[in-house]
Amino acid sequence: HIKGHGSYLGKKAFAHIKGHGSHLSQTPAPTSPSSVIDSKFANITGSGGYNPHDVKADATWQKCTAINWTKVAGEPTTEGKLNLPSIHMMLEELELQDHCACPGDWCNDDTCKAVFAAIEVFIELCASEFDPVFANFSVTTWGYYPSWVNGTVHGLDYTDEMPVKVTLKHPKGVCGYAVCDLLRTILTQSANQMMTGTCSYVASLAALSKKAPARAIKIATRLFWLGEITPGLGPCPGIFAQQPGLIPFKTQMGWKPSFYAGGSATCHGNSADCGHASGMPQQNIGLTFEWSQTLISKWMAINWGYCSNDTVRTGMTWPGQSKAAAAEATKNQGGWYNSMVWECQSLFDISDTGSSSCRLVINPLTCALGVEMAPLCKEKWSKELAFPVMNEVFQWNIMSIRSEAYEKGIVSEEGQEHYVLPALKAKYADEQYAKILEYIHLLEDLADTYQTNWLRLNDLAGPPYPSFTMHELNETCNAHINMLIIDATVLQVAFSNPEIIYQLKLQHLPAFGNYGLPDKSYGCNHAVFLSECDHEANEYTIWTWGTSVKLTREILLGYPTSQRGYHTAPDSYVPAWNTGALCAAVIADKVNVD
Repeated sequence: HIKGHGSYLGKKAFAHIKGHGSHLSQTPAPTSPSSVIDSKFANITGSGGYNPHDVKADATWQKCTAINWTKVAGEPTTEGKLNLPSIHMMLEELELQDHCACPGDWCNDDTCKAVFAAIEVFIELCASEFDPVFANFSVTTWGYYPSWVNGTVHGLDYTDEMPVKVTLKHPKGVCGYAVCDLLRTILTQSANQMMTGTCSYVASLAALSKKAPARAIKIATRLFWLGEITPGLGPCPGIFAQQPGLIPFKTQMGWKPSFYAGGSATCHGNSADCGHASGMPQQNIGLTFEWSQTLISKWMAINWGYCSNDTVRTGMTWPGQSKAAAAEATKNQGGWYNSMVWECQSLFDISDTGSSSCRLVINPLTCALGVEMAPLCKEKWSKELAFPVMNEVFQWNIMSIRSEAYEKGIVSEEGQEHYVLPALKAKYADEQYAKILEYIHLLEDLADTYQTNWLRLNDLAGPPYPSFTMHELNETCNAHINMLIIDATVLQVAFSNPEIIYQLKLQHLPAFGNYGLPDKSYGCNHAVFLSECDHEANEYTIWTWGTSVKLTREILLGYPTSQRGYHTAPDSYVPAWNTGALCAAVIADKVNVD
């Protein structure tokens, strides 16, 4: 009953899973994983479409561990593998057999082609001498069955000290689970940050999964096998040793794995993240966690100038972990305007000439130097150093040098500026501080161009409170890629009490100031992907936490208000702030990543 590309897909998908991860192959040995990936994806040049029926909140780890990969490996024939109920049900659930079958409307769609190409890559490389770099992220005990073929891992013992570790004897033994996780995450558009604070890094995977699923499949395949999203965009090496799927978590029905009994689990996202992630793992596994850990690690390595030998700068959390250890593991998870613009330039519209369409969208009234200085503010906020480098090193050293200047009787703003700048340049002249020195030169150039004080410019902080107007919302909606920085309170209300959102829509009211919510936002604390804008229906579809929700323009934009300590641009009498939920957006006009 399996016809066309469905037969092709079924046969390709599981024919390669044999034994402990060493597979029979009649094809010539590949020269490198990179060459195999480039060859299989050579004719896939578009972004691809998606099947709306596939899009859903998906517990990918649960679906992909419902398959007994050892049993799949034990079936000697392709037909035998296909006839296993769990395999057949998954192919039917995602409508891959019918949706991508030839002849048909989607037969030549690049997403269908990318699915087949990814499977072919796994077939060839799982039969080769090469091991996948990110294999550890597909080792998990959460499901009914292990994610590996018997004999793949050694030393599993939940009486050991957390985090539990195993020896991965045969990394290719997780190939079946990995390709299942990769394809399901992208096709269902269900990447989920779980209990982490990694929303800004996961939102980019969600955006790519919808706007360019074919490209996302190729990139995800590269990431699993090569350990990098694009050439050079990989994490510090210590990340590859993490095994997040062995960390137990507690659901309403008990622990996963069921035989674990131990300490209490804690959440390390913001309150909204934690509320929505109740009963979920403390961090995801497979593609989603590979993605976020890679981006966080790379962003920090760029800013610090090196990979640290004693820490990966983005760790894991587990039950019973001390507060100090958890804080250290998660302190770099949060993103902001600077990291999100860098993500956009690295993942969506990549340009070697500085002509990327990636840009920050803000209400110009939030620039404390004045509306005419808004371009300066946007450039400064887009290129700031990562928070730990900014707060723990850069600002600290400026304070030290200014103290020294004051001791010498240099008290004027201009005098301190002339004293601090050369001292900072000298301190960060070494090559490892290239990012910091680049930022110093940026501030110097901006100060010269806009005739403002360098130190005052350095202290200029990005808008932390909602301030979007219809102008900024339209600009964001009109872009191809659109990620928002939002107060998650309104999302929490939408998921926990959709009746309130319905009533707010009927009455054309914002959320803040109504139905027991505070009069205005306490600040933006979450990053999401703006999936769709329907101005006529007054519905704006927000992707977050592995699923989506619709909000109205009144909820997003609110009414004008004030925010203590944050003033409107001095050359305007119009309030910058409002009772809405949007602080800023990062947008791009195209996706050209390959």
